[in-house]
Amino acid sequence: MPPPEMIMKPLLAFLTARTWDDSRRVLNAHQDMLPLWVEVIDVMLTDPTAVYRGMERSKAQKALQAHRRVLLRCQQIGVSQAFAEIGP
Repeated sequence: MPPPEMIMKPLLAFLTARTWDDSRRVLNAHQDMLPLWVEVIDVMLTDPTAVYRGMERSKAQKALQAHRRVLLRCQQIGVSQAFAEIGP
């Protein structure tokens, strides 16, 4: 398993990217971590405001869940197709 900083830095970049296109670019550079990111997000869901500081808990939880769903779709159908489902 990679060191925590090699997991968390790109994952946080994925989660806090300004657009889904930016998130996709981060994921494309770190596709090997996709399954691990899903597991980490599962843990993050216990306190989503730790990722999205200053955001209301329910909104932060929804944002994490949306990113988790995208990652799961990426595992199922591939990155390009999963992000195509999101749209522009």
